[in-house]
Amino acid sequence: MDSKTRECYPGAGLPFITTAASSDTAPINHFDVQRQEYCDGLTTGMHAVYRLMFAIETGPLKDFGGEVAEDEDELFRYVVEDVIKAMVDGIDDRRGAAVGFLCAMSRLLRDHAMGKPWRESMMDAIADDNNFALGEYESSLKRNADLVKAVTPAQPVSLAVAPKATKKPRATKRATAGALA
Repeated sequence: MDSKTRECYPGAGLPFITTAASSDTAPINHFDVQRQEYCDGLTTGMHAVYRLMFAIETGPLKDFGGEVAEDEDELFRYVVEDVIKAMVDGIDDRRGAAVGFLCAMSRLLRDHAMGKPWRESMMDAIADDNNFALGEYESSLKRNADLVKAVTPAQPVSLAVAPKATKKPRATKRATAGALA
């Protein structure tokens, strides 16, 4: 979300639903997340699902007055449409959030079919994502340590300047002839 040109839609209760800051007639973006790296975006997408589910459960969506969506079903459709746009239209810096959103929704549907409450399902998904990120971080540290070990020579290399070798004076013809006489 570009904070200079967009703002959270009033009454939406969801930070990723935005509209243009200077216009009353600007289109509403139902999945306006911050620009970030892919892996960070995965977490952002999961948090967006959690916020959407919480909003649907607690009911602040009734305050929309039909501008954002007529009801929860329509809102959900609009959000999913904008998620797919972020993923398909080549918006690289928001693709991770879109993938995270869809993965979390997939897990949520699977867990719901098995009778698991949505909050527990989302907490598990976020915890799994955090554990994955921690594992990736630790793996990265190990790879970096292995690389440093591989490029470090067995003997420490001295960076001090070696002293210049002193040359013996070279014998010249004159000096050699005088010594023979």
